[in-house]
Amino acid sequence: MSLVQLNQLRTFMSKLSSTFAKKTDVESALSAKENKLTFDTVPKSGSTNPVTSDGVYNAVTHLAGMLVEEKGSGTMEPVDIQDVVMSDTQPTEACSVWIEPKD
Repeated sequence: MSLVQLNQLRTFMSKLSSTFAKKTDVESALSAKENKLTFDTVPKSGSTNPVTSDGVYNAVTHLAGMLVEEKGSGTMEPVDIQDVVMSDTQPTEACSVWIEPKD
């Protein structure tokens, strides 16, 4: 380690100042941070919130699926592809989906 000579002090201080964050910059960044995060339990379009790991897991495991509407409900629900049955008779299994042509 060498000593800084007086004629090099200005250059040294300039380099030192640009290398480290100023206290006011750190305080400003800390005051602007979010104190508490709001998490989404499922991925939502346009949301900037983080998603819980369970929400990500469930979304990924349902990628091989489709959205279906319960007749007349207007609500779309995800259904796994393996639970979809295409038939000309109504299903009797509890985890099957009846698909009808839209009028």
